[in-house]
Amino acid sequence: MTRTNALRTTGAHDILWILMLLMAAGFAPTTSAQVHPMIGKEAPELQVDDWYNLDDGQRIPRLREYKNKVVYIFCYQSWCPGCHKHGFPALRKISDAFTGNDDIVFLVVQTVFEGYGVNTAKSISKTTEAYNLNLPFGHDDGNGKGSTLMRLYKTRGTPWHIIIDRNGKIVFCDFHVDPDKTIRHLRKMLTDADD
Repeated sequence: MTRTNALRTTGAHDILWILMLLMAAGFAPTTSAQVHPMIGKEAPELQVDDWYNLDDGQRIPRLREYKNKVVYIFCYQSWCPGCHKHGFPALRKISDAFTGNDDIVFLVVQTVFEGYGVNTAKSISKTTEAYNLNLPFGHDDGNGKGSTLMRLYKTRGTPWHIIIDRNGKIVFCDFHVDPDKTIRHLRKMLTDADD
């Protein structure tokens, strides 16, 4: 065995040994393959009463009003860099792909769990203008106790994407989406429901 191969073998062995020690100590690695605990469950009703950017005459969004529709909820905070770098561009691309489709509803909710002085209802108008999004925006600070939506849906921060199928079941609940894959998945959900 050459010296280079011996080093490679030792390096891989050391990494495996470190992983085994970490796992024995209770540090299990997480993977995106883990299923969020809300997947497959009935979507809890939204308890967000503070809404902006509603069409004339549009009432406060309630899930019960969207029976037989797919619902896409995007959660953010105005000061969240990941929301602006990844979340909103993904939401924009996905929602644009379904412009004019009445079988899917997009809702955006500022789920405040920190930075209450910055992540305010007043910041919503700047966000809608920055991304030119003509979507309903909710503000959920849980009356200063943290977002109710986050507790109900067991979200773990922002940005966060939730997809609810036509039967009211949660089918996606996670930080990251691939916009192109999500568009294909949503089209399939809509097409399968029509069959």
